[in-house]
Amino acid sequence: MLLLHIKKIIIILQYGVIAFCLTGCTGLEKSEKEKLKERNATGEYVYRHHDEIAYPIPPPKPREAEKYPWQEK
Repeated sequence: MLLLHIKKIIIILQYGVIAFCLTGCTGLEKSEKEKLKERNATGEYVYRHHDEIAYPIPPPKPREAEKYPWQEK
């Protein structure tokens, strides 16, 4: 009887170790990808003149406010 309990405990521990190893490895991949992203990231300044515009912004058009359902009467 005791031998059966010991076997069950060993099997549970084996599954636990396997699960621990598998979940531990996935975190390493993500952290390595993040490190590569940070290493390869570059930044550049955007040089513009004072009034330089990439594309024109149209002026806002005035519109009437929508009425609430109780105002429609």
